[in-house]
Amino acid sequence: MKKMFCVAALALMAVLLVACGGGEYDEDTIRGFTRGTWNGNVFTSDQVGVTFTMPDGWVAATDEEMAEVMGLGADMMSGEISPAMLEAAGVRVVQDMMVSNPETGAMVQIMAERLVFPNTRISVPAYIENASEMLVTMGMEVDFDFPNASLGNYTWHVYESAMEIMPGINIYGRYFVDVRDGFAITVQIVYSDFSESVEEILALFR
Repeated sequence: MKKMFCVAALALMAVLLVACGGGEYDEDTIRGFTRGTWNGNVFTSDQVGVTFTMPDGWVAATDEEMAEVMGLGADMMSGEISPAMLEAAGVRVVQDMMVSNPETGAMVQIMAERLVFPNTRISVPAYIENASEMLVTMGMEVDFDFPNASLGNYTWHVYESAMEIMPGINIYGRYFVDVRDGFAITVQIVYSDFSESVEEILALFR
């Protein structure tokens, strides 16, 4: 069961690596994306505006592992990742942080998608609608009945997906989304009926 949950969780997290389309801010308003940093078990991202304390037993993906997912060299993972660098590498999504509990399958991921359609702007609801369509094609139910919520320094649009992986056993994704600086930023929490609850995981943020 644990293996099945982990496979489903990874599929759920990977879906947002598929380009969702979108708009782009004018060139003079775009800045690059600067990934957060770890200090012991505490991850801090000034650009995303969150701090996350990783509990005992959880594991963080290394820069090398995330660079491999993104198709970037590991040497490009520190400092500002500019839109030009992403364009040259053909990369749309920056992996900022990915942690998981290998015992329960609960996961947290922070990622930023470079918005590339010129001379247009995309709203957060439009971005969410686009992303949720892909979740639905994977057989997930999507629930938009969540109020905007504070997480760290910002207020985010929130929605959730659910998929039954075994009779009576569900895997969930809770998504916090914002669009700023030419990037759509998503904080994604994956949990299940038998993992840490979303409330327990949210308590790890400040």
